[in-house]
Amino acid sequence: MAEGAIEGPRSLEPHEFESLRELLNTTFRSTGGCMVKDYPRLLDLDNKENLLVLTKNGKLISHCGMLFREVVLGQIQIPIVSIGAVATAKEEQGKGYATNVLNHGILKAKQRGAILMIISGDRGLYLRANAAFCGDFWMATIPYNAINDIPYVKSPNDEISLRRAKPSDIDQIISLFSTKYTRYLLPREDYFAVLNGAKVFDRDADWWIVQHKNEFIGVGALSVYQGVLVLLDWAGTTHALEHALPVWNANYKHSAFCFISSSKSQFPLTWSNYLQLRCTEGTVIVLKADEMWQLCKTRLEERLTHEEINHLKVESTNDYIRLSYKGGPSLEVKGQDLAFFFFGCEGIYLTAVTKHIITKKKKKITTLKVRILQT
Repeated sequence: MAEGAIEGPRSLEPHEFESLRELLNTTFRSTGGCMVKDYPRLLDLDNKENLLVLTKNGKLISHCGMLFREVVLGQIQIPIVSIGAVATAKEEQGKGYATNVLNHGILKAKQRGAILMIISGDRGLYLRANAAFCGDFWMATIPYNAINDIPYVKSPNDEISLRRAKPSDIDQIISLFSTKYTRYLLPREDYFAVLNGAKVFDRDADWWIVQHKNEFIGVGALSVYQGVLVLLDWAGTTHALEHALPVWNANYKHSAFCFISSSKSQFPLTWSNYLQLRCTEGTVIVLKADEMWQLCKTRLEERLTHEEINHLKVESTNDYIRLSYKGGPSLEVKGQDLAFFFFGCEGIYLTAVTKHIITKKKKKITTLKVRILQT
């Protein structure tokens, strides 16, 4: 191979797996730990086709991992690809290699039928690829000293208990998560992986079961991060969550409790004083604008009048959506704005459709914003 010859982007070869492990641990686990152990479903030879790499003179220098799943967003089922473990060897950074691998991943994801690319971070690498923040979320932050003072209604004959989750709980856990309005549709193996120590949103987590007698009424993943007790994921009733918090408060050393959810209905009413909206740190890329529009337009139609629907004209392709209203000027949404169009973020709001109405008197354009994926 010639000096400085680059090969790829391409899928990982089995004999390169240990080199990939070394690159990722050097990049993300310099103080200890193992990325392969933390993300066993992503960084697995069974997923080697979706582990995209670049090599230079035979040495692995850049990587982008992909995992194909489906999500339910507001009752809309969407095929997605998640991106993770994007890394370039330190001595090769700043040369565009990560951009090259990511762009190859975007092309491959489109070919595989993914409509959305979900990314956990907001690096410039992703923003340059048209990623955008994916909406407002509700966050409850409750100081440690206030938790035991929060009132909750105790039902007659309440027999609620908490314990750590076990692998044998898998069927009941899957059943609880299937009731969530917005959720990942995960294979059984993914649930086994997190119960056996895989990271949850890049954090070590303890899984807890909440039961009423023998019935499972809640399951949650907890982690202490920078002194804050964070409920990373939750499925279950608000009644179960109310009962669980004092128990968790007594089991962990922390300064405050925090829980973030896309739906306000996930929080007990007694937590209302501690709720606020915040913009998520995650980003998304809309890979196929036309297919995303087709999936979501029914939700939009539920929020418009018949007259508004009849006067709304929409043209869409993979790369853009063009809208006009009552024959007025058209609005073309493309690139990074596609993610804002469907999801938005705090201060921008979800511009699911923008109707340009030219008034006869003022001759100016006014705008009405409607949220498609409002939860």
